[in-house]
Amino acid sequence: MEEWQTLNPANSKSLVDVHLVSAESKALAEKLAESKQVIITDLYNGLSIESNSFIGQIAFDQFTIRIRPKLSGLPLFQLLAFTYGFTTFDRYDNTYCSIEKSDFIEFLILQYFIECRYIYTKGLHKQYCLKEEQLAQPKGRILFHRLAQEPIMTQYIPCSYHPRIADNALNRVLLSGLAFCTKLTQDAKMSGKLKDLITILGDEIELSNITKQTITSVKAKLNRLTKSYLPALNIIELIINSRGLTLNDTSTNVELNGYLFDMNMFFQNLILMYLRENLKTYRITDQFSLKGIFTYKKNDKKSKRSPNPRPDFVIIDENNTSYVLDAKYRDLWANSLPRDMLYQLAIYALGGPGRGTSVILYPVIGNHAEEEQIYIRDPLLQNDKGRIILRPVNLLRLAELVQCTKNDSKTERFKYAKYIATGK
Repeated sequence: MEEWQTLNPANSKSLVDVHLVSAESKALAEKLAESKQVIITDLYNGLSIESNSFIGQIAFDQFTIRIRPKLSGLPLFQLLAFTYGFTTFDRYDNTYCSIEKSDFIEFLILQYFIECRYIYTKGLHKQYCLKEEQLAQPKGRILFHRLAQEPIMTQYIPCSYHPRIADNALNRVLLSGLAFCTKLTQDAKMSGKLKDLITILGDEIELSNITKQTITSVKAKLNRLTKSYLPALNIIELIINSRGLTLNDTSTNVELNGYLFDMNMFFQNLILMYLRENLKTYRITDQFSLKGIFTYKKNDKKSKRSPNPRPDFVIIDENNTSYVLDAKYRDLWANSLPRDMLYQLAIYALGGPGRGTSVILYPVIGNHAEEEQIYIRDPLLQNDKGRIILRPVNLLRLAELVQCTKNDSKTERFKYAKYIATGK
């Protein structure tokens, strides 16, 4: 099935008389529904499965759900590489010869291997580490206070020195990520390559457990000397995030027998990266807080914090004109605008800095979709209060622009970025 699709026994024979049998399958289906990733309903005559912006596959006892993205193959991987800063690859490289047919998670594992191999080839980041040892050949600083406590007749001298070693938190995450990928890949050749690199790195680095918190911690400490690690860290973070789901009301993480990748978050990051790279003179703020739209009465005894809506982007152009934009991974040309999205956009239009206008950006494949407008009207006075613009973003065109290296393509990239931001 594809994203934003509903299958049931009426339109899919493969779901007739298929049910959630085990308690584990029922519990997983409940948790998937609670996290709003996939809605699975057990009907009397089979299963109903409703997908949204998540793609991937999940294995149950008697069946496997596979959700394919509408955009696949090379264009999708080009946009992923642009968004997360992957090492630029040659599309004619033998490593990528089956890129059009490769599974999404297998591509991420392959790209992670390439990033790790690139880092190893260029040289691992090393740090000075304090060591105190008994040495036959002294180096560093001799520890005279310990020497005075040792027997006189000995061939070893206590020394303190600082060697540069590769066994640090950054490289441990790199190695642990490779080990994590060996458990996921179904490709025998890829598994062999991963294990070979693990063996090489394992001579210098200690293998440890990898968690989301560890990755976040090492990313926060990156600097100009270690910025080459960022693409690899981004990839392994995507892989680990796709392997589990975190429930909204708890911090419990449930590991999936498969993976789910959030295309909505990817689409938001893609738009943000493209706008920032091509609209240098514009001020672009993501997750802008619209403070003051909602306020509690001052004498409220509970003293609750007022809710602040957060549109994905607020953009201010060279003329100080503001634009409020939200990005949603749902084809609104082929599908209706959901009620919750409509109300959210109405709040942005009426209370935001966009002069009574808010824009929702949505992905399409091709040039068939056109910009649409929804007016917010006063039903009594019959006048317009604001408007909502539904603006399509052609992903194929975007993939073409981010890969183009010609001099005149800079103008084309700017024009398309300006269209996305302002509609002009």
